[in-house]
Amino acid sequence: MKERKIMKTNFLFFKFLSGFLYFCLSSFSFSTLIAQDKAFDLQDCLKMAVERNLDLRTSFLNKEKSLSKSALSKSYLLPQISFKAKFTDNIELPPTTVPGDLFGKPGQLLDFRFGTQYGANLGFDLEQQVLNFSLAESYKISKSMTEISETQFQILRDDLIHSVGQSYYKIQMIESKVEMNNHQIRLMDSLIQIVVSRIRRGDALHVDSMKLVVERNIYAASRQNALYELQEVKKQMYNLLDWPEDTVLNFQQETFRKDSLPLLSYDKNNLKNLILIEQKKNVASRALQMSKLGRLPTMYAFAHMGIQNMHDKFHDFINGSWDYAVAVGIGIQVPLFYGSQLNKQTSIRKIELFQNELQLKKNYKLSKNNFDIALAQLMAYQASLKGQKDNFALSKEVLDIVKQRYLQGITTISDLLTTQNSYNNAYLNFLQAYFAYKIAELDVFKASGNLEKLLKE
Repeated sequence: MKERKIMKTNFLFFKFLSGFLYFCLSSFSFSTLIAQDKAFDLQDCLKMAVERNLDLRTSFLNKEKSLSKSALSKSYLLPQISFKAKFTDNIELPPTTVPGDLFGKPGQLLDFRFGTQYGANLGFDLEQQVLNFSLAESYKISKSMTEISETQFQILRDDLIHSVGQSYYKIQMIESKVEMNNHQIRLMDSLIQIVVSRIRRGDALHVDSMKLVVERNIYAASRQNALYELQEVKKQMYNLLDWPEDTVLNFQQETFRKDSLPLLSYDKNNLKNLILIEQKKNVASRALQMSKLGRLPTMYAFAHMGIQNMHDKFHDFINGSWDYAVAVGIGIQVPLFYGSQLNKQTSIRKIELFQNELQLKKNYKLSKNNFDIALAQLMAYQASLKGQKDNFALSKEVLDIVKQRYLQGITTISDLLTTQNSYNNAYLNFLQAYFAYKIAELDVFKASGNLEKLLKE
């Protein structure tokens, strides 16, 4: 008995431990992600956005709902089978009035009660559409609507990728500005110490230290503004990723690498906006066809198979025999007059179809222009990036020379600060050119309909 109690206790402990481990493992990916303090690169952010974004998840549910509606529309074309059962106890039969002439009482009305007290029937009914062009066309429209839902999901996903990419590069640029300001503040602190030592020796003026303090305050204010801007952009990124704002999300520092134009070309078959309009045009065409088919007759087949039992006494009803009933047939419905409903529907469908054709023609031109503009901007930013990169390298060389000359006492603090500002401006221009180029790359991917490739890189 004691051994059985121990085994039961061990089993409960094992069950508790299994549940605890399952809970830990189910939340492992999220907790480990935070515990490891991982720095996310662009790929991580894009994949997280696709998995977590609320709008995209809602669009996915709409796509699933559209699939269910298509399946529902298809079910109307399949046989409709139902089972029916009914039991009746006529506690008091209703009276029926008949002329008394039939019973030798002319001029009188006689009341009789006809029927049986107990009755039951049960059976199966089947109905199958044999000829219904409108219903068949409605199913085709529901399939087209499913394709539209899929395309809308892909468009929203591409817009999300583009927005996340833009926010990611903005964060990278602002964080680089913050780091630059931090570096300059540390540099000013070091120079202030050097100048103070020189003032004590009589080799520098007090105004030199004041100039450095002013410059340090400027960098501190610039850093504070950048931190505010960084906070706002990170909020946008957190919303896109559906990430809790009270949990810090670190981003991997961008590596300034050699850039080359993406090998992308214009292909209208990749542009989901054009595909969406084509699909809407197809739906409008089918809707127009369905409004015309509404004038045609419909035909359906039906069948009934059942049994029934009717008696006055409950004992006879229980022990009585059941009568079989079987019937089959074909029904036809011919539309004759619906006012002007069908004509108005046809007119509306024609207008919708023409609107989609015009929109498609317009968007063909816009999409080609957007791609040409995006590619031209990318090439311009590439040329600008090369120039800013060379200018930044040159400003660094000049700054190193002026620093050395200042430490040797050959040049003044004003010359050093002027050169330092030129170096900072060159660095900021390089940053802006680099991240403008990276965002222009995103624009080319979007204009060519290839944003999903960023998820696979």
